[in-house]
Amino acid sequence: MSKNADLNGWRLANLSELGEVNRGRSRHRPRYAAHLYEGPYPFIQTGDIKASGGRITSHQQTYSEAGLAQSRLWPEGTMCITIAANIAETAILTYPACFPDSVIGFIADDSKCDVSFVEYTFRNLKKSIQQEATGSVQDNINLQTLERLKFLLPPLAEQKAIAHILGTLDDKIEVNRRMNETLEGMARALFKSWFVDFDPVIDNALAAGDPIPEAFRDRAAQRAEAATSAASQGRPFGLPKPLAAQFPNAFHDSDLGPIPEGWELSSIGQHFRLTMGQSPPGSTYNERGEGLPFYQGRSDFGFRFPTRRVYCTSPKRLAQLNDTLVSVRAPVGDVNMARERCVIGRGVAAIRHNSGSRSFTYYSIHHLREYFDRFEAEGTVFGSINKNDFQGLPFIAPTADIASNFDRFAGPLDDRIQTCARQSTALTVLRDTLLPKLLSGELRVRDAEKFVEAAV
Repeated sequence: MSKNADLNGWRLANLSELGEVNRGRSRHRPRYAAHLYEGPYPFIQTGDIKASGGRITSHQQTYSEAGLAQSRLWPEGTMCITIAANIAETAILTYPACFPDSVIGFIADDSKCDVSFVEYTFRNLKKSIQQEATGSVQDNINLQTLERLKFLLPPLAEQKAIAHILGTLDDKIEVNRRMNETLEGMARALFKSWFVDFDPVIDNALAAGDPIPEAFRDRAAQRAEAATSAASQGRPFGLPKPLAAQFPNAFHDSDLGPIPEGWELSSIGQHFRLTMGQSPPGSTYNERGEGLPFYQGRSDFGFRFPTRRVYCTSPKRLAQLNDTLVSVRAPVGDVNMARERCVIGRGVAAIRHNSGSRSFTYYSIHHLREYFDRFEAEGTVFGSINKNDFQGLPFIAPTADIASNFDRFAGPLDDRIQTCARQSTALTVLRDTLLPKLLSGELRVRDAEKFVEAAV
């Protein structure tokens, strides 16, 4: 018990005395029989829980009626705890769902505990649980492992107050995440319009009465209809005239089909600077913050920016601020952006357009997904792409002024994404600092509220 606070009413408890604790169900063998899936019932897996941020709001797989019959539909509010693969990750269901026997479910007795408080408690216990799991043939835990765990449980009202404080920070982090997804979606849509669908070129050709290639006639009909509708409502349509004038009004043939006149079908290596990562000696890694942040592969990547895992004091290859980072091994083609100078291992490449563009580079590389997927599928043990193959990927190169103007439009969106990401990083640090102090009673709710109010 904490010696730094009056803990009247606090007691030691374990999970099973606070509600139902059971393993998920997945009894069918073979487990991955096709008829079990693609139905209406959410099927939560360990990766979904790890990526959830504590609240499961999405999933990658579903069960059919047959899948449900050999499993169990857990209610909304169930806390999920992973016991294999990703050990001791926790999250609360925001809708009913199934999960396999690699996940333990906890249904709280609302008269005894607040499930969000318990979930935060298990976040705080995660490292100790993981240490107990380490060393077996395949790291895992079981119900008995959880039963041995004792943790401090305050009165129910204080549980709710603590969960509210920490939840306020998580809510803001989630708002920022959704905002960033929206902002990136807007920028991707703009990139697609200019550089994939060639909307400005189609608009110019329609205005000039010039012919439209067969490949773009359906798109041209859509643009013409949209332009007519906008005109009838007195709304502007398309790009401002000075910017539209930078785009051609005709197409020419290429090996990939018609592309805008004056643009060229080239390769990544002709227009981008590419640095392939190289892993430094393992003895130069540390978690103490000495040296530069070091990213080794896709497992270090987040939504837009990498998450810092280790540091390196003797770098071999570097990425610079705002370089686009690409995973080049297992799997190929995940994309992030460097928000600081950093070290890149052999699972990562750094790339930047020759103009120095940040946004045009980032969204151009995102658009190479179909080519990256081919290298992932062709890998013998796991997918990878080497420097020559990367540089040889096809690239439809616009004129320099158009690429620059894209950054003028997309750049402010990326600035806002960076701002949201920085705030979320700070909020995460605050939450992780408050978490053990609140759960031990060292810091009381009324004092923590001051920090949270200032942060959000």
